[in-house]
Amino acid sequence: MELNLNLIIHNILGIVSGIVAIASASLLVYKQRRLATVMLAMGFLAASTFSISHVIGVNQIDPSVSRLVLMFNISTIFIVLFNLHSILNIIGMNKRRRIVLIAVYIAGIILAGIYIIFPHSFLLDSVPKMYFSNYYNPGPLHWIMRVLFNGIVPLYFLSELITAYHNSKSATERARLIYFFFASIVGYGIGSIPILLVYNIQIDPALGMQFVIFYAIPLTYAILQYELVDLRIVA
Repeated sequence: MELNLNLIIHNILGIVSGIVAIASASLLVYKQRRLATVMLAMGFLAASTFSISHVIGVNQIDPSVSRLVLMFNISTIFIVLFNLHSILNIIGMNKRRRIVLIAVYIAGIILAGIYIIFPHSFLLDSVPKMYFSNYYNPGPLHWIMRVLFNGIVPLYFLSELITAYHNSKSATERARLIYFFFASIVGYGIGSIPILLVYNIQIDPALGMQFVIFYAIPLTYAILQYELVDLRIVA
């Protein structure tokens, strides 16, 4: 069997990202049990679920087995849900935006439920793409998750961070908000790369498998070392 170096690199990056996400989540919960950090930790665990299931799924030879494993990509919904909850808590808007938060949770849970009950609406049997034996083959309702949870909701909480930054009078708070903003941009920007091949855009998904490393490690370090999540700064 021919050695596929690209696949090996992809798999290593995915597994390392999954381990890093679990370690970061554990550290956050152990060191700081605030709502914002717990939600962020849950987002890291959802990211770990994505990374590890992704690596397993794209290495399956049987298309139906691959599709079954890649169904765990539904975890993307919960990565975004938990990050939204965390960000709203950090900027002190979790109560004022309660209706928005509840609506997004309901939408996410309903959509995940539809995908689980009708799995072929989310993914069809996997197909070979680039150097993968099998890769995601989107079902007829797959695009809904991409539009809502890879597009609209992340753009929404980024806009909330920008608004909070402009409304803040504290230099310390502004520094913390801008850190979260750019960490989110980097994390979601890199993390979106594997989506491109889902729609047959020929860009190597391995470039995006490091998103957890560039997102979880800097945030976890800053939160634990510099108390990046400090609700006393919210007036």
